[in-house]
Amino acid sequence: MNGIQEVRGSIPLGSTPRNSDPAVTAADGPEPPPTARWLDRLALLISAVSSPFVVLPIFIGVLLTGTTLTWQQAAQWGALAAVGLVGLPLGYILLGIRRGEIGDVHVASLQQRQGPFFVGIVGAVFTAFALAVAGAPMELQLGALGMAINGLPFALISRRWKISMHPSTLAACAVLAGMVVGRIWLWTCLALPLVMWARVQRRRHDWAQGIIASLLSAGLTALMVVVYQRWLADGVVIPR
Repeated sequence: MNGIQEVRGSIPLGSTPRNSDPAVTAADGPEPPPTARWLDRLALLISAVSSPFVVLPIFIGVLLTGTTLTWQQAAQWGALAAVGLVGLPLGYILLGIRRGEIGDVHVASLQQRQGPFFVGIVGAVFTAFALAVAGAPMELQLGALGMAINGLPFALISRRWKISMHPSTLAACAVLAGMVVGRIWLWTCLALPLVMWARVQRRRHDWAQGIIASLLSAGLTALMVVVYQRWLADGVVIPR
């Protein structure tokens, strides 16, 4: 009894013990050092900038720079491509978030990825068909077709393994632009390690998921362009 009275007497009723924070539980662990918090913010910023929903519209514009269209014509074709390749999957994800079926815009949960993949692939196929029928520049047609071609194996892999879409999208776009617009765009691939680091730092992926995603998407995109240039197009020359 004396021991209990001593403990009770050492901590006044209603007070908070020293070094305790009501908002932090034991499971939260110690607060990260300032350097770690700064790196986390940097990784968040890089992840946001390298999101497929940011990268794809930018590279749609890049692909249009390789054409002879007026800016009005380029805007019209670019809008059509952006709606099919970006708007449809993004709209599906935002609707899923609102309904509580998807956790976040990056679809961090592996179990929630099949729906967005399906919508993205269907949207890419529809967009490629619509662009071809309407006579859009071949650069945009290849962009839409490349998204569909890459989407199929990535959807299958994502049934078992959380392959990273951030570096894969950037790699595919860089290779496509480098092969049909100008080789200078291949230098964009130098940003891939930074994007992979950001995804690892945010604990969304590991290095293997980023490296394999980049190699797979770059390889599939390059193969698609080579097949088109060698067997389907007459007199097409890779730009220098």
